[in-house]
Amino acid sequence: MTALAQLPADQQAVLDLVLRRGRTYAGIAGALRLDVDSVRARAREAVSALVVAGRLVPTHRRAQITDWLLGQADPQAAHDVRSYLQSSRVGRAWARQAAVGLGPLAGDRLPQIPATERTALPPAAGLAAVAAPALAILAVAIAVGSGDPPRAATATTPQPPSAWLEPTRPGSKADGATEVLDRGGRKALVVTAGGLPRSTDSAAYTVWLTSGGSAEATYVGTLRTDDQGRIDGLTPLDVDPSGFSAVLVTRQRVARTPSRPGMVVLRGSLR
Repeated sequence: MTALAQLPADQQAVLDLVLRRGRTYAGIAGALRLDVDSVRARAREAVSALVVAGRLVPTHRRAQITDWLLGQADPQAAHDVRSYLQSSRVGRAWARQAAVGLGPLAGDRLPQIPATERTALPPAAGLAAVAAPALAILAVAIAVGSGDPPRAATATTPQPPSAWLEPTRPGSKADGATEVLDRGGRKALVVTAGGLPRSTDSAAYTVWLTSGGSAEATYVGTLRTDDQGRIDGLTPLDVDPSGFSAVLVTRQRVARTPSRPGMVVLRGSLR
């Protein structure tokens, strides 16, 4: 059964009317005697449900991308979405996953997702701009939008580490992302993942930081999936993440403080 087929019937109906019949939110609202906001909310909730690891993209950005993918954005809004996607790796990843989920209904009718905007940044700065988490990108945008004169980029604060999580076992459909948050000097690791076998009373998922393999890993915390095999959690960090190069997510028997990793199911390089 596809992810689309698992959506509530009212959400499936809205997507079908938009993608197969070319209806607008307003047209659907009039036909079904609903208000436009209700139709828009159904469409946005449906598309968000098709995407794993979505919380690294701000809610308002997910809404804007949804309207753009479904052909419901006005020209200015469409321009803003394309500009955001050119500057945001996590935004592009979210949009691609949404497009894949909508594929069975949309065929080739979805807009092309922009590639990274190429600028004259030096290599190291360019990599940081591509890999920066969505929260950092928003912070930069706010600073640039203020009335202060432009400043040299050499004084910027290093971005907190983040990682894309990829499966380590053949045939696995699991994936996800992590991001280190720093709030007033207190660091925590946000982990968002999906496509995992569900946790049980005796088995859960543990998160580790490492500079090599499993033998050198440092335990961070234990997280459990929801009923759909998704993890969306935060665990405090008692160690400095800058001293590590990778994140491991393992599945193993529940223990108060495990001494070593179990079976590694996801791995990502911190950058």
